[in-house]
Amino acid sequence: MGLDSIWRIGTGANGVIKAKKVIFRPQLNLVGGLFSGHGKGSFRGGCYNEFITQQTGVSLKQKTISSAKVKKMSNQLQKMNWYIGLEKRYKISKQEFNDLRRMFKRYAKEGATLHGWW
Repeated sequence: MGLDSIWRIGTGANGVIKAKKVIFRPQLNLVGGLFSGHGKGSFRGGCYNEFITQQTGVSLKQKTISSAKVKKMSNQLQKMNWYIGLEKRYKISKQEFNDLRRMFKRYAKEGATLHGWW
């Protein structure tokens, strides 16, 4: 089984973490799966873990990544520029690169936490 990464924003009654719908225009186009969206609240973290870990120093293979860490990760990704070596090394397209940056920036702004499930 692979790693699914799931975004959560805020807490509801009794401290239960709740999901909040975040709309992206244009839509994100990331790898999804049977149990994860294509950037719509979740994504296949296993497909991007090596890239994210190398660029931010934080692995997606964690039960929970705090909102403070998500913000730091987003800041690191925002400093990056696309180059063809990323596609060759990490097997991600320019669109995926831009969508990852956009997704992390938006969820960091929302104060989201990122949860791993595998």
